[in-house]
Amino acid sequence: MSQQKALILEKAKGKFIVSTVPILKPGPGQLSIKVIATALNPKYPAILGVDIAGDVEEVGDGVQGFSKGDKVFCQGYFSNEMASFQQYTLIPADIVGKIPSNISYAQAATIPLALTTAAIGLLHAQPGGGGLNPTFDPKISFSGQSAIVIGGGTSVGQYAIQFLKLLGYSTIIAYASARHTNMLTSIGATHVIDRAKVPIDSLAESAKNIGSVPITIAYNAVGDKDSRAACADAIVEGGQIADVDPEAKNDVPENGKRVFPIMGSSHIHKEFGRILWKNLPNLLQEGKIVPNQVEELPNGLAGIDEGNSALILEKARGSFVVSAAQPILKPGPGQLSVKVIAVALNPVDWKVQARDFFIKEYPAILGLDIAGDVEEIGEGVEGFSRGDKVFCQGFLGNDMAGFQQYTLIPADIVGKIPSNIDYAQAATIPGAFTTAAISLFKAQPEGAGLNPTFDLDIKFAGRSAVIVGGSTSVGQYVIQLFKLLGYSTIIAYASARHTDYLKSIGATHVIDRGEVPVSNLAEAAKKIANAPIEIAYNAVGDKDSRAACIDAIIEGGQVPDVNPQAKNEDPENGKRVFTIFGSPHHPPHREFCRILWKTLPNLVQKGAIVPNRVEKLPNGLAGIDQGLQKLKVNEFVYGTYNIVLSKGKLLDKSSVAEAGALIVAPLIPINTLGRELGLQFRYGTE
Repeated sequence: MSQQKALILEKAKGKFIVSTVPILKPGPGQLSIKVIATALNPKYPAILGVDIAGDVEEVGDGVQGFSKGDKVFCQGYFSNEMASFQQYTLIPADIVGKIPSNISYAQAATIPLALTTAAIGLLHAQPGGGGLNPTFDPKISFSGQSAIVIGGGTSVGQYAIQFLKLLGYSTIIAYASARHTNMLTSIGATHVIDRAKVPIDSLAESAKNIGSVPITIAYNAVGDKDSRAACADAIVEGGQIADVDPEAKNDVPENGKRVFPIMGSSHIHKEFGRILWKNLPNLLQEGKIVPNQVEELPNGLAGIDEGNSALILEKARGSFVVSAAQPILKPGPGQLSVKVIAVALNPVDWKVQARDFFIKEYPAILGLDIAGDVEEIGEGVEGFSRGDKVFCQGFLGNDMAGFQQYTLIPADIVGKIPSNIDYAQAATIPGAFTTAAISLFKAQPEGAGLNPTFDLDIKFAGRSAVIVGGSTSVGQYVIQLFKLLGYSTIIAYASARHTDYLKSIGATHVIDRGEVPVSNLAEAAKKIANAPIEIAYNAVGDKDSRAACIDAIIEGGQVPDVNPQAKNEDPENGKRVFTIFGSPHHPPHREFCRILWKTLPNLVQKGAIVPNRVEKLPNGLAGIDQGLQKLKVNEFVYGTYNIVLSKGKLLDKSSVAEAGALIVAPLIPINTLGRELGLQFRYGTE
């Protein structure tokens, strides 16, 4: 039997490999198709391809209307013989269409899944669809009626707009980014509501104000709960909502509005699929339906897998492995896709691996501190362009994590890297700076409330503050923020060897932790301060440091503490102790962090905030695990590693020096590295 190449997923959650499999003969009613182009679908990254364009290789018994060499396109299925990530595939001939002369293989391959999902949701008979025109009868028209599509700029949304136009709707409202207005109106939208100006909870009101006719159908091409609620509010009683969420339902059934999920497969809705594929080529040839824009990727089957390598934590307390089987996800509304150039290692990464907390589902991708380039821009995002150098804080899990080559981040908490720092320096900033800023600036109860709006005119001249752990990553940013706030006396508790550096970033005094034990810190700090100490920052987080902070401050003073279980053991003393959750993704922090990320790049550009010092080590993603082990055994303490990938590619050791793949660490070296440098450091908290 003849052989072909295929991209094989070896096992559940395994790796893709290019392998050899037999070329199967078409059975009765089937076509064997030589695959020329296949589309990558973000929703189903592991089904081995569903969007196909190619040439008929062989015709099965009983098939009429096709000949060998015909250019065709079709939708694959969740099985090996009908998948598209191979050179030859088998498809039932009655749901295959001939590619019109006015489109290419690549354009044709973008059509099947997205268009079928739109067509089934609108045209197919109930209960599977909206029932608007199950037979593609050209005489059926909905002239004078109104419809709305949420996610109009998505692949499915664009086809939904075109089908509504084909059905004769007089008012077709698309909810999308304003930058897509010209394109969406060219394919049929009569109005585009800018999602950046009109929040989702105000969409229904805006849509109703556009036309004089009630909206009878809404297509939710985004699929989230808020979008579904907006659809429900927009349509009249008895109206319908086609929703791409497979679990979509009407949470308020008494409103008389029908909500139904869409299964966009010609193989499942076979009879409708036959009608669809019989009509689709003519609609494309006549220009009544136009394909989505495409970007062609090189390297054939191997290029499918090169999209996004990631360091995967396979299971709770498991091992890290470099996997190349991760999809490059498309940014959703309000998001950026970022090609990761540098990412920081943080002690929390090895603690998650060793202790199994924070992560709800495995396999998981970790990594919080990110610097890289904007790869793609989601709907509604303004102020960013492809190629912009950016830095941001990720989120533990998968889509928004940093230990991968491409990640998704909400654009409103992303900053552009200032021209005076590089990727590596930028990657040291997000987590540590956000932790410092939230705890000092953000309003109570999450923060100390010193400057919630980043008003640079607010000053605390004449005031005193203490930082325990002044040379930690967080502590260094705390010192700089106290300086920005105008504190006259900024006392850092740290090793004397860091005195010059800590004073250069804002400390007025450094108490040597080698000479003054933590139990005597409060007394020493009070002797230095020119005014009562109102705030003491515990960047170490242990109980003794917390006690020292509490003793140092006056009644009514505050102690931000990095320990997530920190509390005041003696609340009668009138001193506030609060813990810090330094994440911009945490809903109570989101608004503050929008202000933070709007302000931070300028502060760095002006030198008001300087990044932590970095040390560079090799080996890209593959070097992360070794770096985490060093953190774990305290070869490095209190700092952040950063992995720098050259142009988003993994590099082996031999190519590191040439290409500049780096791991970056603002760390204090002890143990092994200390011996190599001829230094002797005792283990401490900094």
